[in-house]
Amino acid sequence: MRKKAILFLTLLGSCILFALLAEMYFHKLAEQNEGEAQEQQIIPQEFGETETGTEEILDTGISDTELNTGATEKDTTEKDIIEQDESDSETVDASGENDFVDTLFVGDSRTIGLMEYGNMEQATFFADKGMSVFLLEKKQVVFPDLGKVSFYELLEKKNFSKIYFMLGMNELGYPFESVQRKYQEVLNNMLEKQEGAVIYLCANLHVTAEQSQNDEIYNNENINHVNEMIASLADNETTFYIDVNELFDDENGCLSSEYASDSFHVWGKYYADWVEWLRGK
Repeated sequence: MRKKAILFLTLLGSCILFALLAEMYFHKLAEQNEGEAQEQQIIPQEFGETETGTEEILDTGISDTELNTGATEKDTTEKDIIEQDESDSETVDASGENDFVDTLFVGDSRTIGLMEYGNMEQATFFADKGMSVFLLEKKQVVFPDLGKVSFYELLEKKNFSKIYFMLGMNELGYPFESVQRKYQEVLNNMLEKQEGAVIYLCANLHVTAEQSQNDEIYNNENINHVNEMIASLADNETTFYIDVNELFDDENGCLSSEYASDSFHVWGKYYADWVEWLRGK
C-alpha cells in the first residue's frame, strides 16, 4: 500500500512538473510570436500617412493649407506637377515695380506656378490645384489679414484693381453648356462685387502634342473650345480676353516641348516670362 502511495505521488509530481513546463513553453512561444508580429507591422511613413479629412466635391479631393499668399495646396483632377529643373534659379523681378498691388489671381495649378515662380509678392492668389468654376463657391482659403474665407467673401472684403481669372481646364469632361452657364455666373458675380476692377479672362494653357493626341478629354481641341467660350464673354471695356499660348505654343498650336515640364505645365523658370508678358497687356 505504501509503495502504491509513493508511486501515485511520483506520478502526480511528474504531471504537475510537466504542466508547469508546458505552461512555460507556451508562454515563451506566445511572447516570441507577439514579438514577430510587432516586427512585421507596417510602420507609417513620416509623411502622407495621416488622415487628411478631405472633402470630395465633384470627384475632386480638396484640402486646405494655410499659405501667406492665400493659395492652397492640393489638386486631383489633373496631372499637376509643377516642376523646376536643376538649372532654375530664383526668379527676380528686374523691374522692381510693385505693379501687381491690389491684383487678384484666380486659377488652378498654373496660377500656383505664377505664385511660386513669378515673384509677385504684392499680388493676392485664390488658387488651388484642381480648381474649377464649380468649386469656387465651396472652397475656402486662409489669408493673414482676413482669416478663412470663400472666393465671394474675399471679393466682398477686399477691393482689387485687376483680376486675372484663369479656369477651364478642370471643367473639361463636364457638359459644355453647364460650364458656360457657371462661367457666366461667376463672371457676373465678380462684376457685381468688384465694380471698379478690370477683369482679364485668361485662356487656358495648351497641352503638349503627345498629350493632345492621346487623351479624349485633355486635348487642345477641347481646350480651344473652352477658350473660345471664355473669349466670347469679354466686352473689351471692363473684361478682356488674353491668351498666353502665344508665348508657349509651337508651330502647331501645342504646348512646346521646349517649355514643357510635363504635358500640362511650363518649367518654373519660364513663369518669369509669363509675368513679363502680363505686364505688357
